[in-house]
Amino acid sequence: MMDKIDLNKIYLNKLPADDSKEIYFESISLTGLDEMHKYSTNDKFYEFFEFNVFKSKTETEQYLKKLINRTKLIDGDIQAMYWFVRLKEDSKLLGSAALVNINQNRKSAEIGYGIDPNYWGKGYVLLLQNALIRYTFESLGLNRLHGLTMVDNERTISSIYAAGFKKEGILRDYYFKDNRFIDGLKYSMLKTDYISSSKIGFTNKEISIKDLTKLVKEELKEHIDENSSMLNTSNWDSLSHLGIIVKLSNKHKIELNPIEIADATSIRELYKICNNLK
Repeated sequence: MMDKIDLNKIYLNKLPADDSKEIYFESISLTGLDEMHKYSTNDKFYEFFEFNVFKSKTETEQYLKKLINRTKLIDGDIQAMYWFVRLKEDSKLLGSAALVNINQNRKSAEIGYGIDPNYWGKGYVLLLQNALIRYTFESLGLNRLHGLTMVDNERTISSIYAAGFKKEGILRDYYFKDNRFIDGLKYSMLKTDYISSSKIGFTNKEISIKDLTKLVKEELKEHIDENSSMLNTSNWDSLSHLGIIVKLSNKHKIELNPIEIADATSIRELYKICNNLK
C-alpha cells in the first residue's frame, strides 16, 4: 500500500506521460500566465463553467496563483495536483489538467481539465484524459478516479465514455448558471475497470483501410480519404469520434480499449490499431 510520503514524492518528480507523443505535461507555474490568459478571455471557454470570463490579466494571475497554492501540502497531505498541457510539435499551451480532492485514505481523486477552445474537437482531450487515467492508477496507485460535468455538456460526456468512465448518477440542480439550475452528471472509473479495459481484445479478421474510410465517411457525412484525421476534418470531433467507435464495434465486432480509442484519431492510425500493426 502506498503511503502519503510516496504519493507526494511522485507528484514532485514524475509527470503524467502521453504515449502518443503529441502532448506533454509540465508543472503549473506563472511562466504560463500570458498563454493561459489568452484563452481565458474567450467566452466559449466558459460554456460549461459556472464562473465568468477573465477580463484582465490580473484576474487570470490571481486564479493561477490560487491553483499553485492548492498544490501545497495540508497537514502533510497533497490534496491537489495541477499541470499545464502543451503540444509537443510547437510547445504551445493546450490547456491545464488537474487531480483534485485527493483522498489518500480512500485512494481516490477527481479529474479536471480545461482546453483552449481553438483546440476543441481535435482529439486532444482523449489523449489528456488517458494520460491522467494511467497516471492515477499506474503511477499514484489510486483506486478511484471520478468527475462531474453539466448534463448538457455533450462533447465532454462523449469523451468520458470513450475513455472508459462509467455513469454513476445525476446530481439534481447541482450547478447554477445564467439564472438557472442545471443537473450534474457524475462519472467514475475504478482501478478494476482500468485493468479490465486494458485487456479488451478484437477479432483477427483484417479490415481494410478502404472499409475504414467508408465507415468513417458514413458516420461523418463528409469527404474522407486515407489522410483524414481529427485535425483536418471539421466534423470529426470527440462526439462523432465515439460514434465512429460504436459503429466499428457494431459492424466489425472490433472492441478497442480506451487507450486505443484515444490514439485512433486518423484513418491511418485506426487502420493500424484495428489490424494490430505497429
